[in-house]
Amino acid sequence: MVFFNNKNFKAKLQKPVLALQTIQIIRYVTLIIISIAFVKSKLNTEKIGIYEKFFFFASALIFFWLNALIQNLISSYNTLKNEEKKIFLFNNYLCHLFFSFLILLVIILFESPLSKLFINSENLPYPLLFYLYLIFVPVGSLTEYIYLILNKIKYIYRYCFLSYLVQLFCITIPTFFSDNLVFPVIGLVFAYFLRFTWANLLIFKNCIYKFSFKHIKKILLSSSPLMLSFFIAGYINYIDGIFISQYFSNEIFAIFRYGAREMPLTTLLLASLSNAMIPVISNSYNLNTPAKSIKYRTIHYMNVLFPLSIIIAIISPIAFKYIYSPQFTESAFIFNILLCLLIPRLVLPQTFLIAKQKNNIILLCSFAELTSKVILAWLLIDNYGIAGLAISSVLAAITEKILLLYFSNKYFRINLKNIIEIKRFSIYSILLISTVIISYLIFK
Repeated sequence: MVFFNNKNFKAKLQKPVLALQTIQIIRYVTLIIISIAFVKSKLNTEKIGIYEKFFFFASALIFFWLNALIQNLISSYNTLKNEEKKIFLFNNYLCHLFFSFLILLVIILFESPLSKLFINSENLPYPLLFYLYLIFVPVGSLTEYIYLILNKIKYIYRYCFLSYLVQLFCITIPTFFSDNLVFPVIGLVFAYFLRFTWANLLIFKNCIYKFSFKHIKKILLSSSPLMLSFFIAGYINYIDGIFISQYFSNEIFAIFRYGAREMPLTTLLLASLSNAMIPVISNSYNLNTPAKSIKYRTIHYMNVLFPLSIIIAIISPIAFKYIYSPQFTESAFIFNILLCLLIPRLVLPQTFLIAKQKNNIILLCSFAELTSKVILAWLLIDNYGIAGLAISSVLAAITEKILLLYFSNKYFRINLKNIIEIKRFSIYSILLISTVIISYLIFK
């Protein structure tokens, strides 16, 4: 009997969905290992909180426009002819550079008020390193997506393993020899400098150096609604960080941030599936075929992600205590609440709307999510503290998905039953919510 078919395995590895999922999983695992290493290293909780604020602040400045430009790249590239593809890639790259330096200029001019808002400090931690990080990260984040649009899937795996291994060593090793936070921050910036260099070499090899106002205009017009959408949707998470920065210490900030992570496979698998399906849907006239593909894949994801989330919700209070330290036990309760984000994340109507350039609808729904998030946060924070912020995120995400489903049904006749098996989804959802509540009551 043959238990392992090498040809089938290699064929599966060539699928774009699996490639993106792999790199996202390794990214998440790398971040988890770094967080564990920090707790076990010479850094105290105060310094870990400062590092988290550095990372948090930089991400808050770039995530929305970076994600929008990447979505534009992967949804538009294969709709163009050969020479136009290369010109488009170069101009998308120019847009990344433009926004990088624009954000750098903004932070230099308004350093004090922005630092006060995001991290409750008059000054940036390590300003020169912060500026370099802002320049390197956007272009350095392009590499795997360029390999994707070029259909060079095997290079995604090579790049993934090598780049994250370098990042892991650059950041963690210094913390076991010194308690000076500047060394892991230098390691972080250096790792992204290497990614920045790699991305530039790859782009220059596969583009035509021709400035095109037509392409720049198209990129900006198409990406602007997505930028606003990602800005609104993303700041739902950053709102929590701003609240905690203003009203709690660096130690509490670190505790919240270590818990405020969705279950790895949820975001990694589903975001990768959505990104990979966008070019498929954008080239499809009959949307029932990609809808069936999404429904089929989400059945498999449900059968894995829900039981796994339930098990994790039971053991996480003990795991956080011993993997990190007893000081981080409270992080487990935040983590458990955010496990429930699996429920709205499994529903993917936004994939159809993005692929068909209904970006204004995405923006509208994101604004509704942000509004509900702010209202719910204010209502829940008095009684539930930082846990109330996590609960508000789950409820706001559910609100957004209800609206997205309404519009996907209105424009494309794609409703809930087309993209997910409702009965199985409902049973799993009830079981997960019940487990999170019971776990809290037992371990609190």
